[in-house]
Formats: sequence, C-alpha cells, structure tokens
Amino acid sequence: MKKSILLIGAITVCIVLSLSGYVVGTITHNEVSREIRFGYQHSEQANRVDYPHVFTDVENQTIVDNLMMTYLHKEKIESANVNVEEPDLYMSVGSPKQSVILINARIWFSTDGAIVGERRGESWDEVAFYRMDERDARYIMDTIEYEESNQ
Repeated sequence: MKKSILLIGAITVCIVLSLSGYVVGTITHNEVSREIRFGYQHSEQANRVDYPHVFTDVENQTIVDNLMMTYLHKEKIESANVNVEEPDLYMSVGSPKQSVILINARIWFSTDGAIVGERRGESWDEVAFYRMDERDARYIMDTIEYEESNQ
C-alpha cells in the first residue's frame, strides 16, 4: 500500500514538473526583436536585393551586438565620392516584432575602411555619409565572408 502511494506521488511530481517546465518555456519564448541583414544587388534584376546573410538576436546575439557596436562606431563625413546606386553591400537593421526597418544603409568598401550611406528620407536622394575604419570594415567583411565576387 505504501509503495503504491509513493509511486503515484512520484508520478504526480514528475507530471507537475513537466507541465510547469512546458508553461515556463511557452511564456518565456524567445522572439526575434533585432534582425541585421546584408545583401547584394541581384545580377539580373537591378531593383532587387538578395539578402543571403541574416543575423537575429535569438540565434546570433553576439554577432548582432558586435555589428551594432561596429555600426555605431562610424564617424560622420560631409560627402563621399560613391555611386549611391551601386554599393558593395546593402545593410538593414529591423525589428520583425514591430515590422519596421530601423536602419537602411549601403556600404562601399575601400582599402582604408568603408563608406556607409544611410538613407535619411523617403528615397536615396537624402543620404548621410559616414566613414568606418579598416578594422570595423574588416569585421563586417569577415562576418559575412565577403568577397568582391559576391556581388
């Protein structure tokens, strides 16, 4: 009799622990709040950008943090001698949770770093330019395994 009560008690405790673990997992479910995408202009369709490199704060928290710190480390410049329509790399930072793009940028790599163009208006007619040092540009290139032939 005591053994059967003990067995029923142990089974009940296991069921309660399993259910509470399931409920806690459901309540604390991680949802993507930041997404950083890097892409290239499609070779056949000029108006299309393909984003093969996507990093989220759920799957790649360290990469997202490092990319944001790298991006914030850039310094403003007055102008840049780049073709706004032909960047080396497209970058966007978004919040899928809120369905909004927070940063829409284009990047041009050079031997001493990179130029970042950030859209400031409804179109690319209003652009703020920034300079990124060689170390930060190299971090982005290494993270996405960038090669000139990717374009």
